[in-house]
Amino acid sequence: MVSKRVQTLLDQLRTQGIADEHVLNAISLVPREKFVDEAFEHKAWENVALPIGQGQTISQPYMVARMTELLELTPDSRVLEIGTGVRLPDRHSGASGASCLLGGAY
Repeated sequence: MVSKRVQTLLDQLRTQGIADEHVLNAISLVPREKFVDEAFEHKAWENVALPIGQGQTISQPYMVARMTELLELTPDSRVLEIGTGVRLPDRHSGASGASCLLGGAY
């Protein structure tokens, strides 16, 4: 069971054409709020890019979902992630969409 905020985002992504339920499930499992400054936590599940510091942003969920869907990953796929999930102290997690889809990423 996902929260109302997550479900709203998933519904928006479906409306925008994201059809792969594995991708949508992965999106729902990655804790976006842990990747943004506390001041933006309330916007973490909106379909927008958000600042994460150093002039960088966390990508808009639609862009992440679309790019991931285009990969057409299978359970046998292997993915090399570069710069997509840094383990930072305390509130940050290294979980990423690819690792949620594949049960691990390299």
